[in-house]
Amino acid sequence: MPIEELTRQIAWATTQLTLVVVGVTGVTWLVASLLRGVPLPFRSVKMASNDLLESAVKALFQASIWAAVSSLIAWIVTIINSAA
Repeated sequence: MPIEELTRQIAWATTQLTLVVVGVTGVTWLVASLLRGVPLPFRSVKMASNDLLESAVKALFQASIWAAVSSLIAWIVTIINSAA
């Protein structure tokens, strides 16, 4: 398998994975915000929503780092291939 094709496949997989993570993070954020705003007398629900919000932010941060690093690697591989 040529390196260009492998690079394209890795970039495609990274894009798809990032889109899935952002989608799941958005749904998690929505559920946590709804749970936080619902007037329930249960303190544990409010605490769980805070944990969900925190997890959503962490997941989004990690996904952005993953996307940046994989894009940088793909860019470096493309430069090396064009020079060879």
